[in-house]
Amino acid sequence: MHPLPTASDYRHERMTPGLLHPPFRWPNARSMPMIRSFGIDIGSDGGIEMVMATTRDSILSAAGELLDQAGPDGVTLRAVAHIAGLSHNAPYKHFQDKEALLAAVAAKELRTRGAAMAAVLAKAADPLSALRRLMHDHVRWAMRYPHRFRLIFGRWDRYDDDLGEAAEATRRLFVESIAVARSNGLIEPGDNERTAALLMSLTHGAIDLALDGHLAADGKGRSNPCDLIDDLIDLLAPAISPARARRRSR
Repeated sequence: MHPLPTASDYRHERMTPGLLHPPFRWPNARSMPMIRSFGIDIGSDGGIEMVMATTRDSILSAAGELLDQAGPDGVTLRAVAHIAGLSHNAPYKHFQDKEALLAAVAAKELRTRGAAMAAVLAKAADPLSALRRLMHDHVRWAMRYPHRFRLIFGRWDRYDDDLGEAAEATRRLFVESIAVARSNGLIEPGDNERTAALLMSLTHGAIDLALDGHLAADGKGRSNPCDLIDDLIDLLAPAISPARARRRSR
């Protein structure tokens, strides 16, 4: 049984992507614009380096700290100003209201997640392993930062351009990882968007159950989110694949 992953600190050091499966390589020409949109630079040797962010200020950092401590309800512009060491009116010069501030926090987190996704994909040995590791990393993040997870994937009362762009960029990267696995014949033919929705629906449902104490390897469901992800990916693999063979041998 797959043990629940431990928390990752998401340090992004320089790394060289491994060959996925001839003739595919990550990053490839189609994925390069998506990867660069997350503030990642691709070196001439194929290595990945994080580009230092210069536009995030202490207000977002303080809001993120409050979010982790008490969830969205604990984030107020006055409390953010206090933690950041600013006047109580300072946050209003940057954000219209609390929802605008939370949207900026969510957008920043999604871009960090996109960078983490690209780093995971760069280290994978093959497209199916890339997809599996991508989903496991998503679980690690959500279990470590449940308030961030539920903020980003919860209900929003109004559309925010920056948040929408960040969300769409991470979604495209996820769908692209499915497309690469499918084009290599490692998962059954089908619609990449629907497969992405299927995987994300199971993953988010399992995360919610685990966070609320209704799913555990030694309790309800006799599994954790990563176990269920592995089960679904094995089911998506072609009938003659090693993944299906491993499943039949269980």
